[in-house]
Amino acid sequence: LFEAIAAEMAQYPWSILRFHGRGEPLLHPHFTEMIALAKRAGVGTVTSFTNAILLDELRTRHILDAGLDVLEMSVDAYSRELYEYLRGTRNFDRVVRNAENFLRERNRRRSNTRVIVSAVDSPDFQPEKDAFLRFWADRADRVILRPYHTYGGRLPEVNRCAPTEVVPCAQLWTRFSVNPWGQVNACFNDWADEEIVGDLNGPGASIAGVWSGARFTEIRRAAVGGNSILSC
Repeated sequence: LFEAIAAEMAQYPWSILRFHGRGEPLLHPHFTEMIALAKRAGVGTVTSFTNAILLDELRTRHILDAGLDVLEMSVDAYSRELYEYLRGTRNFDRVVRNAENFLRERNRRRSNTRVIVSAVDSPDFQPEKDAFLRFWADRADRVILRPYHTYGGRLPEVNRCAPTEVVPCAQLWTRFSVNPWGQVNACFNDWADEEIVGDLNGPGASIAGVWSGARFTEIRRAAVGGNSILSC
């Protein structure tokens, strides 16, 4: 299934293949093999997301060997205390060490792999925002803040748009999310698989076919009309 996805994506050199969602990509036993396969197939840009907990020296070497174009590390905090509060784990020192080691090895090799460090711009993050940006700006190629948002009202404290304002989710026109079973979700936040728009396992199934298919088109129209959880 992954080989078929990579082969089809290679026909569109502007496309970006991103390992993300449904858990930590570095846990996949064939993670670096999949990166290398996608690059050999001709996919224009291959990126991945990681929490950097498992980004040890061996994985660092394998990722760089495979030719990953961009690695985004989700750190989410400047201090150990906030990290443990937000993540519920005590891996802060390990994450910072792994990130710095990856950058050091990348620089030593003069590899083209770009490194992004990110955080969710949540209310709890605000007191540390400036310190976070300063610290990682001196190390990573880019530092970004992911918006703090809700999905289907699951975070009631997040303000949604006024009832008269309709803002369709742009991801319906920019992303194509395939879950681990080959089904296509309208949104990568659809953890419950409630908005399935296609299945790449079927005979003759393709990304292009699902992208332009009736179900995906129906969801986009509903979002434009404000009749979907994928509208603001």
